[in-house]
Amino acid sequence: METLNKFAKAKVIREFLNEMKLNVEDYPFLNETAQKKYINYALKEDDWMRLEERFYDDKKALEFLVEFLFKRKRNEAFSIVMRHDLLSKLQRDDMKEEFETMKSFKSRTIPNQIFKYDDFWPIEELLLYEKEYTYINLEGFGIQRKHVIFVDSVKSQDFAFSENELLNSKMVNSGFFFYLC
Repeated sequence: METLNKFAKAKVIREFLNEMKLNVEDYPFLNETAQKKYINYALKEDDWMRLEERFYDDKKALEFLVEFLFKRKRNEAFSIVMRHDLLSKLQRDDMKEEFETMKSFKSRTIPNQIFKYDDFWPIEELLLYEKEYTYINLEGFGIQRKHVIFVDSVKSQDFAFSENELLNSKMVNSGFFFYLC
């Protein structure tokens, strides 16, 4: 397990756990390693704004993102920390001290452009044949906040209701895309 933890790619770790029919929850260090490796890889392929959006509700993943950004893009890392109130949760003392100093000097945060364009929640829509960073928001389609259900748990009644509605609806040329680590 320790060798797998040190040298394997995130995908290999996940595949190993699945093949052995092992529960990820029983091996948190492997799950954490896989998540770190995935974020490090994703930073090479995608920009920090998209990754912040992808991990918006996952504080631990955001901490890993901040840790990787801290080396090269401190202002971006600081911005994520301030936006998600992560300062007290950071594990590394050097980062915590640096960000506390930046906060005391009222350092400027860099806004995430993805969040700027959506009225409800951070969501990005890539439109076919449109230039990069073209956004739409729900309000543009006449959808109001009261018509949107935010589901934060698969065990909630909102999830059961939404699942039933979606499975029994007719969708034309639609689909869902989930980001998985």
